[in-house]
Amino acid sequence: MGDTMNYSEVFNHRGQPYDMAMQLQPMARSQEFIQVIERAALLPGKRVADIPAGGGYLSDFLPSDCSWHGHEPSIGFTGNMINHGAEIQGADLLPLPWADDSMDVAISLAGLHHLQDKSALFADVRRVVRPGGRFVISDVEAHSPQAIFLDGYVNANNSTGHHGIFLDKSTEEDLASNGWACLSSEYVPFHWIFDDLECMGTFCRLLFDLRSDNLWGTVKAIETQLGVDDLENWKVGMRWGLRTIVVE
Repeated sequence: MGDTMNYSEVFNHRGQPYDMAMQLQPMARSQEFIQVIERAALLPGKRVADIPAGGGYLSDFLPSDCSWHGHEPSIGFTGNMINHGAEIQGADLLPLPWADDSMDVAISLAGLHHLQDKSALFADVRRVVRPGGRFVISDVEAHSPQAIFLDGYVNANNSTGHHGIFLDKSTEEDLASNGWACLSSEYVPFHWIFDDLECMGTFCRLLFDLRSDNLWGTVKAIETQLGVDDLENWKVGMRWGLRTIVVE
């Protein structure tokens, strides 16, 4: 497939196996979700916009006294989004489906590297988040091991190819030009956690819709390109990390 596929095109095609991975091992990426929620500094009763929301996985990690509002443009995730009570699914990404100043916090986790024009999204998030509210972006950083793995191994072996538009210095410039003030910007390392190497390989083959290599070829690529650590309780940790930016 071509290198110009946008977010909706990618996940219309491979949203189902991605969702299968997340349903099979819903806690594998728990550290990833927790780090972004911690930086959102959520207080009781806050309204949280999740953009793009994928299968609504973030909602399972939010404090119970916060309300989740998911917007997902891809039809590949819509079944699971309905189960999470999403208001909108399968519609265009923009404009966002909420009124001006109606959200306290917006979170965008691991979806923006499929979006060419991030500036238009940043402007519309500025519209829907109330004055003083936060916008937390957490995504793959340009030239990081994750970016190299995605545009290398995943690109060569999955069903759609992978050509990421990753976060870099221009991301913060685009945020500032759309009225956002940066509170923090940091590369956050963490693990995806699995019972064993076979579970890790199976999860990644589904999540990235890998088809050209076999399971143990995937495991070897992860071990050599990203790294795997032995964790407590006989778990294994696949090294991952994202650039997390907090603005208001």
